Amino acid sequence: MRRSIAAFLAAVVLTAPFPAAANPAQLNIAFIDFHTGVSMESAALFGLAERDALDHGANALIIRIDSDGGSVEYGLAIANFITKASVPTVCIVTERAQSMGFVILQACDVRLMTPDAFLMAHEPWSQIQGNRHEIIKRAILEKLRLDKISYTLAYVVTRRMTLSVKQYLAKIEKGDWVMKAPEALAVGAVDKVVKSLDEVEAIATSLAQEQMARQAKETPQVCLPGAAH
Repeated sequence: MRRSIAAFLAAVVLTAPFPAAANPAQLNIAFIDFHTGVSMESAALFGLAERDALDHGANALIIRIDSDGGSVEYGLAIANFITKASVPTVCIVTERAQSMGFVILQACDVRLMTPDAFLMAHEPWSQIQGNRHEIIKRAILEKLRLDKISYTLAYVVTRRMTLSVKQYLAKIEKGDWVMKAPEALAVGAVDKVVKSLDEVEAIATSLAQEQMARQAKETPQVCLPGAAH
């Protein structure tokens, strides 16, 4: 059963009607389209969209990413929403996942991209304002802050990549690191390159069924007195 929840560039969440989740065993794959930049507003909308999908009985989330990135703080918030989801998450990059969009992709249980999509990672940016006396002191402090952010993001994104934190930092130190599908697959930035949404749905369905089977086994069997067992 397909249900779509979209966070568009205009920062409006459109939610398709959900049926009442009367049958918990019914398979329900929810879609979240993240086609926007990363900001406080889009992070809040993403959190609401995810919560809405889970409240309506979603067994898995398919998150379609097309983002140029944005705020580090709110990108990490979105990544946190994804990692804490109670159901499997499958992310598919349909066009591009740049900067914090790349970081968000790495939070998903399964990371996918289409053959024509690309990923981009780089060092965090900053702007400094002040007069000629203030700006040097602020620049030193800002560099220390950016160093900390760079190492934090490197640790987050390389946990499932074939690169070490040091190797990753060396890549982005040279400037924007643009990865097309073959390179992204080779360095472990994605798990698979897919050509159709049917492949994505099949992966999400399989993960959902596996989780439901595990939960069924873990559910204690209650036997009433005098009942056969």
